[in-house]
Amino acid sequence: MKKVKPGDRVWIKTPRAIVERKVGTIVAARKTPKGVRYVVEWEVDLLEHPNGHHPGYLAHEIVPVS
Repeated sequence: MKKVKPGDRVWIKTPRAIVERKVGTIVAARKTPKGVRYVVEWEVDLLEHPNGHHPGYLAHEIVPVS
């Protein structure tokens, strides 16, 4: 699997919300005990902040677009 990094355009394999079916850009990454989680900014100007309700996305949930 190719590693993703901030600036990469991606979509999510298993979306949690309807807006996540569109293409987004990775804006940040942070390490957690379960692995690296990525913060994605969607093209509809919705920024998903990592928190208790939305901890971010693991690499296996993300598919690179380009």
